[in-house]
Order: sequence, then C-alpha cells, then structure tokens
Amino acid sequence: MRVVLFLHLLGASVWAGGHLVLALSVLPRAWSRRDHAAVAAFEERFEPIGIPALVLQIVTGLWLAHRAVPSYADWFGFGSARATLVGVKLVLLGLTAVLAVHARWKVVPDLDEERLGPLAAHIIAVTVLAVLFVYVGVSFRFGSLT
Repeated sequence: MRVVLFLHLLGASVWAGGHLVLALSVLPRAWSRRDHAAVAAFEERFEPIGIPALVLQIVTGLWLAHRAVPSYADWFGFGSARATLVGVKLVLLGLTAVLAVHARWKVVPDLDEERLGPLAAHIIAVTVLAVLFVYVGVSFRFGSLT
C-alpha cells in the first residue's frame, strides 16, 4: 500500500507541479509576447513525463479508491466521507479528461497567436483541477483543510 501511495504522490507531484510551472511561469511570458510556440515547446517537453504521471495516478488512484471504498457502487454514492472524496476525485478526473480531449483535438492542432486565449483557458482550468486533486487527496488523510 505504501509503495502504491508513494507512486500516486509522485505522479501527482509531476502532474500538478508541471501544470503550475506552465500556468505561472511559461504561460504569462508567452501571453505577454503572444508567443504560442513557447507554450507548445513546454508541452512537447512535458508531455512525455506528464502523461505517464497522469496514467500512473489513474492506475494507483483506482487501486487506492478501491482500498478506501471497496464497493464500486459506493464511489458516486457520496454516502460517507471517503466515498465523497473518491467521487469528487473521479469527477475531477472526468473534467480533466474532457479538457484534455478538447485541447488535443480542437485547440492544439490549430494553435497560433489567436488560439492562445483558448489554450490559456485550458491550461488554467487543468491547473486548477490538478491543485484540487491534491487538495482532495490530502483530505483523505487530514480531512477537509477548510
């Protein structure tokens, strides 16, 4: 269990950390210069690390979710604190997937100076979702941080 949790946290570190760097460092500079190539270059370097990190999170996250809430039927039942956290993480995963598919097929292929705005919106949204993933994950151990 500890190894699986460690791998999950490692994947989360790469995924959330990479998106924070993108949103807070690369994107502002690219936006001010209207340089879509800078974002594309970061994505090209990050994707071979970020996508496997996300896949690692999904696989280990499903394993951890099953350990926390053994009945798959309860994952969206929101009948307990743990089931609610699992359900919220799955909703965040679904939203991340929708944004990723939309970006991959609709925004990135035609990326130019004018499409930088929609891409920036995707980057910010995925970054917020990544941070929320971390927040909800911490809540498994420490409860809500509010």
